[in-house]
Amino acid sequence: QLGEQGQWTKFNKVVKHVSKRTTDPDMLILVTFEVIVASYYKCAFPDATKHIKKAFDLIPKTSCPIEHKAHALYTKSAIMRREGKCRESDDAIHGAMQIIRHLEPGRNTG
Repeated sequence: QLGEQGQWTKFNKVVKHVSKRTTDPDMLILVTFEVIVASYYKCAFPDATKHIKKAFDLIPKTSCPIEHKAHALYTKSAIMRREGKCRESDDAIHGAMQIIRHLEPGRNTG
């Protein structure tokens, strides 16, 4: 919510605090996704891309890797689209759609 309100200083402090205090991949992936979205809001696409790569490194360590991979691909698609990289955007969204087809309905699938 801090990012959505444009309170970037507070947002950055919270991210730094949480990142230093936990090694839990499930918590770190959520923080990473928030950082990606914040970078997207700020049109800081190189930062968003860097954190997407970090997310893909964390995903296998999480308890819900399939759902997180779908989320990461969807988010990557949005970033690539904003950068005008239509081919990469299409590839990412199609990858996300392939994963989503095989997920059971639940909290993260709608």
